[in-house]
Amino acid sequence: MSLDSDSKADIKKFDITPNSGEEAVSFAGGVSELSYYEDIMSPTIKLTIAVVDTGNAAPSDDGQGQVSASDKIKLTYGEECEIEVEDAKQQKITLTNINIGSRQRISEKKTDVEIYEIVSEENLKNDTVRVTKKYEGKISDSVRKIMEEVIETEKELDIEDTKNQRSFIGTTKKPFWFIYWLASQSIREDTTAVGFSAGYFFYETQSGFKFKSIDAMLDQKAVKKYIYNNSSSMKMPAGYDAKIINFNGNATSNMNDQLLMGSFNSTVNLFNTFESSFGCNPLTIDAQESKSLHAGSEFGQNLNKLFTEAPSRFFTANESIGGYTDIDRSHELDVEKPQILATAASRFNQIFQNKISIVIPADFSLEAGQVVFVDLPEQSTKPNPESSQRMGGAYVISALCHRVSPGKGSGGFQGLTSLELIRDSYGRLPSKASS
Repeated sequence: MSLDSDSKADIKKFDITPNSGEEAVSFAGGVSELSYYEDIMSPTIKLTIAVVDTGNAAPSDDGQGQVSASDKIKLTYGEECEIEVEDAKQQKITLTNINIGSRQRISEKKTDVEIYEIVSEENLKNDTVRVTKKYEGKISDSVRKIMEEVIETEKELDIEDTKNQRSFIGTTKKPFWFIYWLASQSIREDTTAVGFSAGYFFYETQSGFKFKSIDAMLDQKAVKKYIYNNSSSMKMPAGYDAKIINFNGNATSNMNDQLLMGSFNSTVNLFNTFESSFGCNPLTIDAQESKSLHAGSEFGQNLNKLFTEAPSRFFTANESIGGYTDIDRSHELDVEKPQILATAASRFNQIFQNKISIVIPADFSLEAGQVVFVDLPEQSTKPNPESSQRMGGAYVISALCHRVSPGKGSGGFQGLTSLELIRDSYGRLPSKASS
């Protein structure tokens, strides 16, 4: 197989419906470039599309010739779009309930170039609604209610159940603000290591909205397996899904920053106003190593004990008590701060410890939050270098970009997928590889 055949792509549909409600107009014929983005740190997807229009895309209203497509539908912003793209393996991304968030128009003598930033309908709706009700029960149930009753999304919701509950009152803040606030306090239901597995991500992919724990991400098997070698041939070694076209490692580590954030050792000091008691709750990297899930085999290893044995961050606060409606339960905790404050802070920082970026032929089946297995070359002077046992292994896709641009010679399109990959440790765990 060649790179050209592996990376073929096609823009099947790009329709824009006017705000007036008239019939949709196709802009697909003028697309010169399309980039589609997902990110576990972003609540919604985003696209950037460049369209070239020479003024002959649609008949004018007076019947005296042709006009640009954007002038035909009197395009402003906020228009609803429908997009469908396909890669070389006939894997499709189909998007509805998306809207033009912003546009830039560059006019020359005989050509207009329009650049559209297209976002989910929920992205725009988040700025027009507020959370005002009181919520009780499981955090995951509250997240679902906010998405269904406040945002009123029609998209699929993949919300992982939480073990802990939370009582709170909406204070007219935006829905996504509350969901992120809840994500930092959530503990995975399917865990016996309570106090070592806090922290969720909230994000959108092509298949809908996700509310997923860090441990659930790290608990996955890889969906695809990729290899980078120094051969210019695109011939695929056995057992892999694609060859990596390019990769870049960016594992920047700063010990001061990690100590400041309490990544290795911290203490939660809380005052219970109901009982007038003061509690101290330590969290160490050694305890996390044995009780939480990890992507690699070297979590918490090879660290300088001089800086990791003593707490580097202290959390001091009052317990959250008395938020329940029932007076008989007024002594109960609204949120288990000893179990979530230090753990969530350390886990959110740890998972971004090790980063690499890779580029592969377009694979539109991939989504942010999935795990892929990567084999990278060992940096050595050996006559027959092997795959790196330390840098290779399972990684979480933290962000991706599917890019469709004009291909070479044939007049068609070429597709490439760029992946930002992260994990909390070094080393390979064979059990994470796809079967």
